[in-house]
Amino acid sequence: MRYTLLILLFIGFGQVRANMSNSEPIYTQNITLVLPISEVKNVWQTDVKGEIQLFEDHLVFLPKRNKSEKMVIKYQDVASVKKAFFVVVPNHLHLELKNDKTIQFFTYKRKKLYHLIQSRL
Repeated sequence: MRYTLLILLFIGFGQVRANMSNSEPIYTQNITLVLPISEVKNVWQTDVKGEIQLFEDHLVFLPKRNKSEKMVIKYQDVASVKKAFFVVVPNHLHLELKNDKTIQFFTYKRKKLYHLIQSRL
């Protein structure tokens, strides 16, 4: 009886650990979210620094200052991913959503991020 209970406990903990491993991000990178002009509250703050985390079915943008205002985007809601190059500020990445909204990110390592998001679409 004791051994059966121990075996069941180990099997249960194994399943909990397997579920927890699915909640870990596949890839994490520091990134800057460039705010559209309509959302800018302060002239001196036109971007939000944070971290992007890629999961199997969605991506999450976590701002560094206010972690409660995280942005979750499911891959099924993304219409396309584009690399943009501006002469003054290179390395932009555009996410075009299916609701005609465009989210613009700035990062130094956009190539890997672009390929990872593109492979999930």
